[in-house]
Amino acid sequence: MTALRMFVLGVVATLVQAAIPPRVFVIGTGDGPDRVRTISKGFEVDMTDGVMKEIATNFVYLGPSLAMDGISAFDRKGGIFYWTTDAATPFIYRLNVTDGTLLAPIDTLGKAVSTLAFSDYSRELIIGDFSPQSESRLIRYSEEDVIIHTYTEKVTPSRGTVGVNTTYINWDFPKSRIEIIDYINGKVLKTVDIDPGCRGISALFFDASSPHEVFAILASETGNNYTTIDLNTGSCTTSIRFDVDPLTASAYDPRTKLIWYGTANSSGIFINTISPISGHQTSKKIVAANGESIAVQELALLFSEE
Repeated sequence: MTALRMFVLGVVATLVQAAIPPRVFVIGTGDGPDRVRTISKGFEVDMTDGVMKEIATNFVYLGPSLAMDGISAFDRKGGIFYWTTDAATPFIYRLNVTDGTLLAPIDTLGKAVSTLAFSDYSRELIIGDFSPQSESRLIRYSEEDVIIHTYTEKVTPSRGTVGVNTTYINWDFPKSRIEIIDYINGKVLKTVDIDPGCRGISALFFDASSPHEVFAILASETGNNYTTIDLNTGSCTTSIRFDVDPLTASAYDPRTKLIWYGTANSSGIFINTISPISGHQTSKKIVAANGESIAVQELALLFSEE
């Protein structure tokens, strides 16, 4: 086979993979039949008709939902969806989306979870927690279910994402800066003060094809902005304004460079996409198969080749 033919076939294969939309999974919460309980469920969303097909009922608890929207991670290789429900719980919940099995929760030993990310490089869940009374931490949780504590001095995990190899990119809200941390040994490798206009980060995404920048969603009372933060200077180099409704969940597709996110308003529940490159947006109204009212708390994407 000639080098040209191999190149063409490789390009075609890449384009075909990029053209196949990802499978979309969500963790949703809704009122129980007596409206005094909250039910947490896992769903797969059919993006052709917007119907959410239930995978599992995760659990039921008394009282209204205290969901911390957007604090989740997804192990695409293992099919494990990780999420937390509110700022008062030390537990991280786990659902295997391939067979609907609810796994035992992870106990972070008494602290509130502020951010989650999964490292495909080391096959570990990276957990950021905080406590006003004690030191904030990054925690490595391995596939073997062994918690390994990494104490990071003078760092507050607020929102973050896994970077190159064993680096973790953290937005330190109190200090208004980006910190690049080696999550194996807990050392802060680099700190970058960010532009005042880059505050209010609700999500961070890293793309290995652009190792010197990180993508961020900035939330405000008047809407949301997508921006690119330079990891060398802290400057916001691009900014695209989009949906005015609060984001309930988000995920990034590095193949198509699309950000997927959930919103809710008086018209219903929606899953949307936006291209940071062109600004093009799509929106799909979603409903549960049995018609029950479900709010999207977390969102994850599973690609066809995984």
